Amino acid sequence: MMRYLRTSTVPYLTAITVGLFLTTYLHHLWQYLEIGIPVLWGQAVLIWGSWAAAFLALGLWALVPWQPIRNRWGQAFFGVLIIGWLTRLLLMYVHGDAYNYSVWLYPAIVLMVGLKFPNANESRTAVLVLAWTATALLVWTRFAELSGITSMAPVPDWLLDFEISEYWLPLSGSLGPEGRWPGPLGGTAFTGMLGAFLLVLAVALHRRASWALGAVGALTLLLTSSRGAFAATAAGIGVAVLFSDWRVLRRINFRWRLIAATVGGLSTLAVLLRASPNLTGRTTFWPDFLALWQSEPILGVGASGYLEGTGWTQTAGSAHSFFIDELARNGLLGFAVLIATFATALALGALTARRGEGGPLALLVTLTVLGIANTPFTWLSPSVLWLFLIYPAIWAAALLNPDKPTSDRLGLDSRG
Repeated sequence: MMRYLRTSTVPYLTAITVGLFLTTYLHHLWQYLEIGIPVLWGQAVLIWGSWAAAFLALGLWALVPWQPIRNRWGQAFFGVLIIGWLTRLLLMYVHGDAYNYSVWLYPAIVLMVGLKFPNANESRTAVLVLAWTATALLVWTRFAELSGITSMAPVPDWLLDFEISEYWLPLSGSLGPEGRWPGPLGGTAFTGMLGAFLLVLAVALHRRASWALGAVGALTLLLTSSRGAFAATAAGIGVAVLFSDWRVLRRINFRWRLIAATVGGLSTLAVLLRASPNLTGRTTFWPDFLALWQSEPILGVGASGYLEGTGWTQTAGSAHSFFIDELARNGLLGFAVLIATFATALALGALTARRGEGGPLALLVTLTVLGIANTPFTWLSPSVLWLFLIYPAIWAAALLNPDKPTSDRLGLDSRG
């Protein structure tokens, strides 16, 4: 065991993953179910729990020998992450926005990974640990609600009526609640994102475990009925099929697979737009956020500036779009860093897809599509959904490292 702890990056990556998921669930119990989890040093469980997970990961990280990332695209990605954090931190001070102490964990985790970088086997294992941890959280949360161990996060009557009238709810009244399932992440959109990632990863990996991951992912999508998650799943699965190394699919010409993926994606988009042409009201309030950006195009208005806008910007919390929110919040300066982050991440995924491993690109495309009409996470603090950006990029960069072993001693090869 000690030899494994001293030679593998998996333990410290697992500590980060499990710690953030456990902290998120405890925060869910504290915020939505009002369970008396203590506030320590004036910090809620989401903050002190994240710090506890980071310290545990740091202890395990210290045991591993130095092995900095050597792939240039990977170095560019991690460099952009640090530059982006510094940029947004500076803009936060310029805007006078409030922050919490988890903001200092973001660069710490990025530097930890960059300086003691996993090889291809370890990075794939980290992605699987991420997937299984998400699966366990989703299954436990719904089981605990159905069995009466915990209650479901409350949904206002007006929102419940809206969901019943406007959304497809195939599991309502059976496995699901009367409306959409908010799940453990504080909202149907965020919980639906976990379902999207699990289902896309299941298709990309096509291992025996894929059936379990895919089943939980599909059920989560049906329980949450998140249109953004449906669209992102279609895009991610399209990429996974396009670059799949399944023997059956490899017999089909790439052009036909491209046509099938394109038709499937466009058909899904058409169905979703027909159900909600205004993207569930987003096209109504996006102009208000864009108007804020136009008032301060270079630096943005910050979170505090949202309070000086319209009723939409004051109550929405975010623009429900990575790209529009970044423009309004941090202006062209922050937007440029955002585009650089996605560009380097997608470049990493595309390079590995060309070599026959489509998993990282499929997950990164899923996140990109989710970000069009949602804001999955902030760019200043680590979170469980943020890991679905970091770990696929790590996976891709590790596969591109020429000096890293690619044999699968642990039997976790996605082609197996």
